[in-house]
Amino acid sequence: MIKYNIEKLTNELLLAAIAKWVKKGWVKAESLQELNAEKSYVKNHLLKRIGLFIATFLSIWGVIGFFSLFLVQLADSGLGFIGFLLMAYGAGLLVFLEKMIEEKQWYKQGTDDAFLFNAIFLLFTGFILIIEPDFNQAWFLAGSFLLVIIITMVSYRYLNWFYALIAILLINSVPIQILALINTQLLFFAALVLIPLNIVVLKLVKKYEMFDNFVFINCFKYIKYVACIMMYLGVNLYVIKESAYQLLGVNEIPLQGLFLALTIIFPLLFIVLGLYYKQKFMLHSGLFLLMPTAATIRAYYAVMPIEISLTLGGLVLILVSYFSIKQIQKNDTPFTFEANEEEGLSNAEVVIIAQQFGSKSTETPSDKTFGGGTFGGAGADGSY
Repeated sequence: MIKYNIEKLTNELLLAAIAKWVKKGWVKAESLQELNAEKSYVKNHLLKRIGLFIATFLSIWGVIGFFSLFLVQLADSGLGFIGFLLMAYGAGLLVFLEKMIEEKQWYKQGTDDAFLFNAIFLLFTGFILIIEPDFNQAWFLAGSFLLVIIITMVSYRYLNWFYALIAILLINSVPIQILALINTQLLFFAALVLIPLNIVVLKLVKKYEMFDNFVFINCFKYIKYVACIMMYLGVNLYVIKESAYQLLGVNEIPLQGLFLALTIIFPLLFIVLGLYYKQKFMLHSGLFLLMPTAATIRAYYAVMPIEISLTLGGLVLILVSYFSIKQIQKNDTPFTFEANEEEGLSNAEVVIIAQQFGSKSTETPSDKTFGGGTFGGAGADGSY
């Protein structure tokens, strides 16, 4: 269950959007005044948030360091007791965070991020110290399954995109670990698992986006980008060859030409699909992945000096960018070079804004009174 108040999160998103719309002149400044700031969460500035995170982080570990001076003699009792103390401290941090979110309305303050990070770290570290695992492949696989469940629940409850990013990375690591546990040579075919897995992830994200779960918009955004990157890494020639060298000690791999072709095709495929389905994350991912593709080709097939290839590549990108901007500068499709409205606010939110900040009806004073002796009294006292 989400810890934060959905209504306040909605108002916070609307407040940020309306502030940008007022700045652009799309709506009147009175709209900001009509929105009650007390009904929304207030976030700290990024620099202030970073400063509070660092200060809180150091304070939490300062407490650990202080008490460790008195409990150092307990090290002879075994790691299990130390793990129990760390788990108790982590649970206390989590309970305190829940209380502050409910009473003090903590939301993206920096302090809440520090409490959440340290609580998860201490709980997991304490758990490891208690069970004292062997740290073999099977244990890492079980630990990854456990972390996937924990981190996914944390990202859902606290709407944190950072933990959603970690969760999707862990989800992709699980099938890779399974293949490595069965046979190391099966890692060459990791793409056959990563591509369908991330396609399923993208379909699930699209399904939940259709229900206007806009409070998860940041989590969904990073998940989609990571899913595209993980599919690409599964077929990248450099990644596969380096993995083969580190794990098997071989310099050549079978089907090297196929992996080279897929390394080139995947970024282009993302660009084409992004333009066709009007999906910006695919377009952005394809454009971004052109860089590692060029670096991979340059690493194994150097056709010209690096300074000449960089110069020619820069000229090509400038020309492509120039003609692309000219092409889409005045365009009716979702891809245009003109400024667009705030992403993440669908027509449903626009309706909410219209209802909440629309013109309010005012009562007009009337000089007509009803009663005997005046117009409208219908002769109640014998006169009209």
